[in-house]
Amino acid sequence: FLALLVNVLLARYLGAENFGKVALFQSILMVCVLASDGGTRRVILTQKKDSLLVNRAVLILRLIFSICISAALIIFYEGVPSIQLVVILLVSPLEMYLHHYERMMKNVYLARKRLLIFIIFSLLRCGLVVLYPSLEIIMLTFVAQQAVLWAVVGVKYRSEYKIPVKYRLRWKRVVSSVRVIALRGGFFWLSMLSLQIAFRLDQLLLANIVSVEASGLYMAAKRLMEQLVVLTTVLSTVMIPLLTRFSISEREKMIAGIYAAAWLLGGFCSLIGYFMAPTVVQILYGDEYLVSGGMLGVMMLSAPFVLIANLSGIFYAVNKSEKQAFYRNFITLIFSSIFIWFGVGVAGLQFAPWGFVGTYVFSSILSEFCNSVSRRNLYIKARSLKIVVNYKCWYAYVEELRTIMLKV
Repeated sequence: FLALLVNVLLARYLGAENFGKVALFQSILMVCVLASDGGTRRVILTQKKDSLLVNRAVLILRLIFSICISAALIIFYEGVPSIQLVVILLVSPLEMYLHHYERMMKNVYLARKRLLIFIIFSLLRCGLVVLYPSLEIIMLTFVAQQAVLWAVVGVKYRSEYKIPVKYRLRWKRVVSSVRVIALRGGFFWLSMLSLQIAFRLDQLLLANIVSVEASGLYMAAKRLMEQLVVLTTVLSTVMIPLLTRFSISEREKMIAGIYAAAWLLGGFCSLIGYFMAPTVVQILYGDEYLVSGGMLGVMMLSAPFVLIANLSGIFYAVNKSEKQAFYRNFITLIFSSIFIWFGVGVAGLQFAPWGFVGTYVFSSILSEFCNSVSRRNLYIKARSLKIVVNYKCWYAYVEELRTIMLKV
C-alpha cells in the first residue's frame, strides 16, 4: 500500500514521460537482481540447516553472475542508469542472508526491517520529488533501499549465528558445491527469469516501439494491478517452506484451497475494478492519466488469472519440478514476445492492456498443457474451481485444511 502511494506521488510530480523512465528502471533493476541469483534462492530455501560450505559456494556463484551481468551492462547499456544497476549487482550476493531468514520462517523480523527501511527511503523519495526531482538520484534510492536491507539482515545473521569473518574451507569442496548448486537451482532460476521477462516485456516494447510517455501511462495502470502480484509473492514466500512438511496428497489439498481463494478474490476484484477503474485512476493520478483508467479496467478482467499464475510457482517449488516449470514459463515467454510485439506494433498503446490479459491467461491455464507435471497442476486448478462452485462444501474443506495444519 505504501509503495502504491509513493508511485502515485512519483507519477503526479514527474509526469508520464519521466515516470515511465523510473518505472522502466525499476523493472530492469528487478530483472537484473533476479538474473544475478543464479538459482541460489531455491537451494537456500530447501536447506535443512545452515552450512558454511553452502554459504561460501552461494556467495561465489552470485559474485560470478553479478560480475558477468555488470560487464554486459557497461558494454551494452548506454546512459547513467547503468551505474545504478552495476552497484546493485555488486552488492546483490548479500541477498542470500535474507533467503536464510525466509527459510527459517522468520517473516515477522523480515517484515519489520522491510517496512522500516521502505518508510525511510519512501520519505526520502517524496522529498526528492518535491524539492529536487533528479531522476538519477531517485533511481539511486531504489538501489540503496535494497542494499541497506540486505546489509542489515546480513550483519544480523552473521552475529546471531556467530559466523566468523574469515573461515577456512577446502576450495575443491567449494567448487564442487558451486557446481551442485548451479545444477539444483539452475532450472528454477531460468524458470523465474523467463516468467519475469514475459510479464515485463509489454513495458519494454511500449517504450521502444511507441514512446516512453506511453510506457508511463501504461505503467500507471499496471502499478495498481501489481498490488495483487505483491500479495501472491508474500503468500508464496510463507507457504513454500510450510508445504514441504506435508505429504503429496496433503500438499495438493492445501494448494487447491489456495487456488480456490484466489479465484474468489480475483473474481471480486475483477467485478469491482472494471467499473471503478476510471474513477480511481483519475482521483489518484489526475487528468494527465485519464487514458490509464480504461487500460486498468481491461487489466482488472484478468485479476483471477494474475493471482493463479503467480501462485502456480508454489506447486512446482514444493514438488521440486523446476525443469517442468521452466518449460512452462519459457513457453509463456515465447507467446508473450510474439503476442505483445505484434499487437503493440499494429495497435500501439491501445493493445497493451489486452496483451497483459492474454499473457496471464496463457500463463495460468494454457501453458499448463506442456507436460504431465504441469497438467497435474492444471487438474488441481480445475479441482479448486469445483470447490468455488460448490459453496456447500466450503466449511468441510476448511475443516479438513485446519486438521492438516494442526499436524505442523
